[in-house]
Amino acid sequence: MLRNKIFISSILCAVMNPFSSVASVDKVGKYYGRIDGGFGQATTSQGVQSTSYKATSYSGTYSGRYSGIFSVFFGPGGIPTDIYDVTEQTSKATPKSFTLISIGAGYYLSNSTRAELIFTHFLDKTSVTKTSTYVNTRTNAVSKLVTAQGKRDRNVNNISLKVLQDIYSYDKASVFVSSGVGISSITTTYNTKYNYTSPISSSKYYGEIRHKHSKSDISASIGSGVSYDISENMAIELAYNFNYFGSSPKSAYFKKQLITAHAATLGFKLDM
Repeated sequence: MLRNKIFISSILCAVMNPFSSVASVDKVGKYYGRIDGGFGQATTSQGVQSTSYKATSYSGTYSGRYSGIFSVFFGPGGIPTDIYDVTEQTSKATPKSFTLISIGAGYYLSNSTRAELIFTHFLDKTSVTKTSTYVNTRTNAVSKLVTAQGKRDRNVNNISLKVLQDIYSYDKASVFVSSGVGISSITTTYNTKYNYTSPISSSKYYGEIRHKHSKSDISASIGSGVSYDISENMAIELAYNFNYFGSSPKSAYFKKQLITAHAATLGFKLDM
């Protein structure tokens, strides 16, 4: 009878306190290393860059600063015949999925709380298309054409200090949440090719433009995941993180952008 009462009492305790964990090894004050790999999807606020201006076509051209009587009235360019409203716009590019890798070290503040210093690297590739719309203000004729195509490569290196907290543990498994702040180094490279004929002058334009810029910015992240101890000193972890890596400056193709990304990772944690 006493044995049955003890058994029933144990079940009631487990039901009344489901968030209790099975006794584990005391890890307070110990260090560990970790390595993770995964994939992500950038959610950059594209900030489509749009430029509008007026352009004038000419019926003829003249050499010299003041050659011909028409230059007195119209300047050395010739006789203007049509005025165009021109809008140049970078289409909203769709970022591709990217792979990432991270390595780091951590320290157990308690058996359920730990701090980590993590280095993360990934390369985000995005296609870029620039279109131009020409509206003849005299005839209302509209010409729309692709004036440039290319790609944008964004190389991101990030160092973050994270705090992770277990919110539920049972046996060898635990569920945790995380948050962190850090600093990102962002290098963006644009490689654009253009090949089109202007509706205004009928001139053909072609060539290639390549430029890049680098900057550093404050970063932040929040996330959650599941950890499972596969041995006394090693655990496997599956995690999701939403990351803010900073912003990139305005360019010829985009306005200032906030760089954010969703990322899913699978990694190993090894206690020292």
